[in-house]
Amino acid sequence: MDAVHIKAGRWKYLVIARDDFSGWPETVALTRLTAKSVSEWFMSECICRYGAPKEVTVDGGAEFGKELQEEVKRAGSIIRITTPYYPESQGMVERGHEQLKDGLLKMCGESGSKWKEYLPIVTLADRISTKKQQDTHHLSFNLVSKLFFQLILKQIHI
Repeated sequence: MDAVHIKAGRWKYLVIARDDFSGWPETVALTRLTAKSVSEWFMSECICRYGAPKEVTVDGGAEFGKELQEEVKRAGSIIRITTPYYPESQGMVERGHEQLKDGLLKMCGESGSKWKEYLPIVTLADRISTKKQQDTHHLSFNLVSKLFFQLILKQIHI
């Protein structure tokens, strides 16, 4: 799990939790980045939806502080804390940031002020795209939902 500071609009922070096996991302836009807000989101949207993971890896930033760590432990997961500002320790999560940030930039342009509105569709695009680093050769969506995803778009001739 990691947080990205986005300087546009009212929503200043993007928090991303990504499953190491499937690459499945869960994202949230936050106005304030606190351990309490991250903890509430992770509990309600990740643990309550998918169950407690075996372990959760976070950097040592304040947003992943005591409240989040206690919730993760209470759910029965192991929490691993890595060095803050050392992206290599977060592997897949850090690599996924670029895809999400690039998608948001393309959807809302340079100003980026409406990035929160586009976050669900950009997150979906990440879920249904194959990842270079995945050895599974499956879409994240198929691994998590056990459903086949097919996106049918009409071809537009210009």
